[in-house]
Amino acid sequence: MRYRLKTTRTVMTLMVLGGLLLVGAGAGAAVDGPCSGTVTIDGIVYSEANDNAGDPIVIPDEDGLIAFWEGSTDAPITDYTGELGVVVGPATIDIASWGGANADLETGSSGSYFIDDARDVLPINLVGLYEVSGFHRGEGGACDGFVMVLLEGSPLTNPVGAGAAAGTVLAVLGVLSAGRRRP
Repeated sequence: MRYRLKTTRTVMTLMVLGGLLLVGAGAGAAVDGPCSGTVTIDGIVYSEANDNAGDPIVIPDEDGLIAFWEGSTDAPITDYTGELGVVVGPATIDIASWGGANADLETGSSGSYFIDDARDVLPINLVGLYEVSGFHRGEGGACDGFVMVLLEGSPLTNPVGAGAAAGTVLAVLGVLSAGRRRP
């Protein structure tokens, strides 16, 4: 079975995450700017309080998960752009970008996102704790922020985890064979 990444958009599904977080739906995020929001994943509601490793947004390793998000800004943000990325080591993997006019001058939005869609954007299956960061900027305001996301699953399902396991086995075999007495 192929394990899949689960995440968000306007802050959580790596896109719902990001989108939520930034476009006025900062779900489980440290947000700088006039944006706020929540995201509900697997029946659990996350907010800006979930911005640290001790209390991350948990993305279960399940197919078909949907993130439901709500977000708002203090005032309309028009002619906006935004981006979202997953921080992996020293690099950030871009997973979403958006833009628009907001001609109706809305200050709130809500929606849903299929978390399975986020996995297709990433080059490998990620498992573990990651920072998802992004921004939403335009005329009338700007929001920057991040969330901590725990992607559940087996670490052996990605190349790094499999390589680490193989390296450990080889190291143990090397130590055991070095300790054998030779006649």
